[in-house]
Amino acid sequence: MTFVRALQPLLAKSDTLVSEDGLGNYLENCESIERTISAAVILRNEDTIPKILKLAEQLSETDDAFIVHAISSGNNWGYGSSLPSADHKNTLLVDLSELDKILFFDNTTGVITIQPGVTQEKLYQFLSENHYSFLVPTTGAGPTCSIIGNALERGYGITPYTDHFMAVNSIKGYLADGSIYRSALHDLDLTESRYIHRAFKWGIGPYLDGIFSQSGYGIVTEMSLQLKHIPECVESFFILLPENEQLEKATHLIYEILKKHEGIVGSINLMDLHRTISMKAVNPNLGKPQATLTETQEEEIRKREGLARWTIMGTIYNSKEVVKAVKRDIKRMLKSIRCRTLFTNDLRMKFIKGALSFFPFSSLSRPAEFLTTIKRAEKIMKGSPDRLALELAYWKNEIHREKTYNPAKDNCGVLWYAPLVRTEPKNVSKYVEMVRSICEKHSIDSFITITNFKQGLGDSTIPILYNKDDAQDVQNAKNCLRELTETGLSMGFIPYRLNVDQQQKLLDKNAPFWTAEAKIKQALDPHQVLNPGRYNPSYQHRKMDARS
Repeated sequence: MTFVRALQPLLAKSDTLVSEDGLGNYLENCESIERTISAAVILRNEDTIPKILKLAEQLSETDDAFIVHAISSGNNWGYGSSLPSADHKNTLLVDLSELDKILFFDNTTGVITIQPGVTQEKLYQFLSENHYSFLVPTTGAGPTCSIIGNALERGYGITPYTDHFMAVNSIKGYLADGSIYRSALHDLDLTESRYIHRAFKWGIGPYLDGIFSQSGYGIVTEMSLQLKHIPECVESFFILLPENEQLEKATHLIYEILKKHEGIVGSINLMDLHRTISMKAVNPNLGKPQATLTETQEEEIRKREGLARWTIMGTIYNSKEVVKAVKRDIKRMLKSIRCRTLFTNDLRMKFIKGALSFFPFSSLSRPAEFLTTIKRAEKIMKGSPDRLALELAYWKNEIHREKTYNPAKDNCGVLWYAPLVRTEPKNVSKYVEMVRSICEKHSIDSFITITNFKQGLGDSTIPILYNKDDAQDVQNAKNCLRELTETGLSMGFIPYRLNVDQQQKLLDKNAPFWTAEAKIKQALDPHQVLNPGRYNPSYQHRKMDARS
């Protein structure tokens, strides 16, 4: 390809042009989506970025036109993995994973500046090795996922700074014409550290940093964000509800806890039995792609593993005195609900195994395994990355070798339905009923989690797991996602993240918001060279020589 020959002289010696044999690594995905990637470059020199973008601009009206798609870790499993939103005949993938430096850190305030290749694991190692007492903004995606990538996708977690983009203070990156972008205060702050620009989110004048999230307006190469201090005391709680009928009471309980203890209790996860089964058990229907859990199988696993119908999981962060008082208040609230509750902290953990003998659940026969699961869940809530939640991606995967814990590489089938849900008790019941009935209709196991991150509102994550090697199972999964989305919209369950296909198909280019977005995209990227189609529905009417 001519554009690749033109690109080669622009690369720094440290950059790597990926061979044709290596392109397949970027095409591996969990979503059974096809895209074209013509070439890829692993960047180790940031100065190469504007050169690439200027070349794309220069060639944009020629037969050698190409688009640029940038990734951080590329581990956006279930939403598109490493794939671009648009399918162009010439796509250059720019891999930023080797730009992995921590450029600034204030160990008093927790303000940090990082590059795209800094993953949850790398940040955790940096903080641990230097004995810095701050929490990593962990997610269920696990250790290998980019901090910047998750924040730009407006991901959520369960540690105190739940909304990860809200913790972003400033951004540096490059626009489609290769020009540099910096947050407003950068050039006003003449000090060597430029601390103020790293620490204050809103800057001065119009707030523009936000347009770089869920968009294709620029390539972000630096991000300053605020980390949360590890409090004096961190104590997690697990509330186990034995009956499905208690869902509405549980929803109201979570609302009351967050209302009374906002800022002390982090977000709270509400998980159904199927979701906890996916973390604890092997799918009894492996090898039967379109089979789902029967009531008999579900009950056998529930009893064997000691699982509840619904599990509430949260963490209290504060001083010992405050944690003690909040714990006492939560226990008081629980008196109206039939449940079992476990509170944990490091001092008591060694006694948990013995204490489990008093629980009237069949987990008594497997206390060590139960204890391990609790420790790993608590680890995530304490800001330490873990692969516990990642196990669910393998539910329908018959892997015959050691897992790489890269679901795309391991051929796992995963699609995400991720709507915002008003957490009014009866509304949550309607939502659960909708998810279960639609999943059953399409022969998909329903795994339900609702993360309550704000009073009265939660984001739900429904993994649609399927066997990629079975054509009917693939079609079932896609039909399930489509019906969940369409029915959910009619009932007020609105997605806050979309996969790369949905971004083109679901969004209405004529809606007032998207007509304004199109004008901004046209102004910043008139030749549509940078991540076109990424949350940009108007692009589907301006494709350049795309595959039919």
